[in-house]
Parts: sequence; structure tokens; C-alpha cells
Amino acid sequence: MDDCALSAAVSGEEGDDLRSGDPNEDCTPDDRPDPDPSSRRKPRKLLLRTDLVTGEIDLHAVMFGHHDFVFRNLWIHGGDALLEQTREPYPLHAYDRTIVSIVTAFYPRMKAAFHAGIYADAPPPIFDLRDIHIAGLNLTLHMQPYALSKPDQAGYGFTAHLEGVDVDAARASE
Repeated sequence: MDDCALSAAVSGEEGDDLRSGDPNEDCTPDDRPDPDPSSRRKPRKLLLRTDLVTGEIDLHAVMFGHHDFVFRNLWIHGGDALLEQTREPYPLHAYDRTIVSIVTAFYPRMKAAFHAGIYADAPPPIFDLRDIHIAGLNLTLHMQPYALSKPDQAGYGFTAHLEGVDVDAARASE
């Protein structure tokens, strides 16, 4: 996941630089910062931590065509997740400025290209999650971000921590 741009220490235009920079740039998790104060490694957020994820991947879609990732019957068995509202890295409209971060973590790094509502560049591979099932997940929500006096910190208008979240896509569609 490209979650360097989701770090709490990233603000302003720096997120745009991360999205168009080197995709191989090394990052370090927010909870384990680099001990070297002169290090250029940027922090990142840990969005999901679990001991077991199971699912099915469509190998034909990955190997042929646009090399799309199609996942089915994805199960997350316990663990912790962070769902956070953040700045939209590729807004389609002037008013489209925020999005939920777990989605933006899977955005590809886009090359600079002509921009008129959408990027006029070759489309990236599709990341298609057909159905997801969650059992016993501890979920932390951060919504409505706002700036604090310290530039490396952020505040949130709404936060919540939910324990033992169960989601079954099969039951939701009934």
C-alpha cells in the first residue's frame, strides 16, 4: 500500500509530492519511527494489522490484459484497522477534497499528465474487491480532520473505537 502520503506528519502540498515521487521511496511506520534524526525516511500509517487474511484472486485478470487485481471472498480474521478521512490526492472537482484513507492507500502513483477533470494518461490496473467478510476486527475511525498549532499533528472532529466488528457481505446483500 502507498500509505506514506497518509502519514500524520504530511501536510499541505507535501502529500502531492509523495504521490508523484519515487514509488520505491522507503517509509517507516508511525508507531516505529526511524531512530536516526537525520534520516530522510518519511513516516506512514498502519491501516490494517491482522494475523490472518484469506481470499481468492483471479489469476487470469492479473496475468493477462491490464493486469487487474480481482479479489473474491476476502476474509479478515481479527486484528486492528484504521479508517480515516484524509485529503483527496486526485480530486475530480474543486469541491472534492476529502476521501476515506483506506481507499487512497491503494491509489497508484500517477505520472504528471494533462489534467481536465480526470488524468489523461494510461489507466492504472484496477483493484476490484468483489466481496469482503470481517470477523472480530477492532476498528478506529478518524473523521473531519483539522490542523493543530503543531504542523506534525492533526486533530479530528469525530473519533470512535469499535471492538469486535463483524461484517458479512453475503448477509448484507440478502
